[in-house]
Order: sequence, then C-alpha cells, then structure tokens
Amino acid sequence: MSDRREWTTTHYHSFYNPHCLFELEIRRLVATLCILGDLITQWLQRTGIILSSNQVAFHLVSIPCDPFAEFDALRGKKWRSSQTGEEKYQDIMSADFRAFCVNNNNRSVNFWNELNDLANEKINEKQQKSSNDN
Repeated sequence: MSDRREWTTTHYHSFYNPHCLFELEIRRLVATLCILGDLITQWLQRTGIILSSNQVAFHLVSIPCDPFAEFDALRGKKWRSSQTGEEKYQDIMSADFRAFCVNNNNRSVNFWNELNDLANEKINEKQQKSSNDN
C-alpha cells in the first residue's frame, strides 16, 4: 500500500452477459500501477474463488476521460498493444484534431459545408419523393 492519498472508484454492469462474467470500470484520479494491481488482487480474493490463469483474463486499458488528455504515463510497455496504441500515434491524432478545431487550412469550415450540402441534398430528395408520391 502507498502512503500517498490515492483515489479510485469502481463501476460494474448490472445486466447479465453470457460472454463476460463481469466487467469493472476503474476510475482513478491518482493511482500507481502497484495500487491498481493490489486493488484487482483484493477483488479477486473477495470472491473467495481461486482462479487459474486460464479461467480469468483481466485487460487494463487506459482511456482518458478528457479528449485532450496527454499520453498516460501509467501505461508502460507492459500495457501497450496494437489495440491500445503508442504515444507517437496519440500525439499525431491529438495534433490533427487540434488543427481541425482551430480551422487550419479551412478544414473544419469545409467539413461543415460538405455536411450541410449533403443534408440539403437528402432533404431535397425526400421532398421530391414525397411530391411524386402525391
């Protein structure tokens, strides 16, 4: 256990899923990997069941609550996979999204204009179809 104040909450699904015994959502404000590991071990011990390694699979995937969050330092090489990505990719996507939001090269204006044109086309098609049906 740590001497620092650490905070986590756990949320779980209240519905039955035959493919997933349970799914826990861990929300942490300040926690180290050791604390998260201890927390998970305590939950397994509370079940009173000793599970072998082929009976349980725990996947810890860090998902930032803030879309502008920087790379998660808790996710070291141990937690990286092709599904969770790399820091370089996250930096590229974050920079691209920020450039879009500030309308770099008129990207966001062009995007919304294209969407507006498509929406108007669909509205016109529906109006023509309804006038032809009458």
